[in-house]
Amino acid sequence: MNTEQALKINIPGSNNTLVTIVKAFVRQRYNLVEDDQADICIIDLDAYKANSLLDEIRKQHPVRPIIGLSLNEVAHDNIVFLKKPFRPDDLTQVLDQVSLKINQPKVIVADKIVGSIHRAATAVIEKSADKNRHVAHHGVTNRSDSVHYNPAEFLQGALINAYCQSIDTGITHRMEAWWNPIIIFPKIKKVWVDADDKNLQAFCRLPLKTFARYQAHDRDVANEVKIQPEPMLNTDDCPGSLQSMDAFLWKVAWWNAGGQLPLGIEHDQLIQLKYWPNITRYLCPDHVVQMCAILYQRPVSPLQVSEVLNIEHKEVYGFISAAHALGLINSIEDQPMKSSRLSESTKPVAKRHNVGLLRRILSRINRR
Repeated sequence: MNTEQALKINIPGSNNTLVTIVKAFVRQRYNLVEDDQADICIIDLDAYKANSLLDEIRKQHPVRPIIGLSLNEVAHDNIVFLKKPFRPDDLTQVLDQVSLKINQPKVIVADKIVGSIHRAATAVIEKSADKNRHVAHHGVTNRSDSVHYNPAEFLQGALINAYCQSIDTGITHRMEAWWNPIIIFPKIKKVWVDADDKNLQAFCRLPLKTFARYQAHDRDVANEVKIQPEPMLNTDDCPGSLQSMDAFLWKVAWWNAGGQLPLGIEHDQLIQLKYWPNITRYLCPDHVVQMCAILYQRPVSPLQVSEVLNIEHKEVYGFISAAHALGLINSIEDQPMKSSRLSESTKPVAKRHNVGLLRRILSRINRR
């Protein structure tokens, strides 16, 4: 959307936190401007001297629409009320309602077009995924390259870059990649995004450039991923629940993989788990415990894991991609396996009463 068409918002007073939240929530739909250029005012009615500020706005701009935010129901004439806490969609909906009253139809039409394109793209993706519904829940799809994907082309790559910037500085960061903003809180190792897993999984099925071009005709603009510090944001500013940074990256990588291996890992290459992932808190479909046991015990290839467990290799590849994104995979370079079968020396040992839990799991797997 052109900035010339976007409605202009002013937030009077010195509420930097509210300014930051509005920026994150409305993104490209509206512009924040100085008082004399604004079409709409947003005021925090719970702020200090809010009533005095409201009187001043009405004197200087008697016909300008005002959106009032408050924790409690308030009665003010000619004010559109929005109860706190509010979600991005709540604020956007109120802004759309107000904008209808001030003769800016192009903005509303353009925004509806973008929303329609977004919904159409998601529908196309989900329709394609229906053909593989038995495995789509875990991100397995029918891409043309059945072996590898490039994490840098997906949300996974951008998310890792945002994590690095946020952790290095210790400052809250916001990432935008033509989707809902992702807020990263490095000090508590949490992430906030205004989307459920269904919407996140749909977004993860396409490379970022492909998804962006559903919404932007300009190829240069479509390539942009914005990562910027937001030092004024805190967890109280983000409605809804937070997620662990590791758990969020784990499922993003699993869904981005689409049943493929990340570039740099071959299907016949020896790899090993450095340590067990926290499978009690991560997205974990069937056979995760068995895969962890085999990959932690000794170096094996992805194909060997698939053969021992008698499962689709794509399920193994998805698990390896998620573990690799968290740095849990140790690659044994230049040692591909000549045979897809485990040798006698690598097969799990028989069960004995004094054998540990891990070996008992492996023994049971081997007997299947």
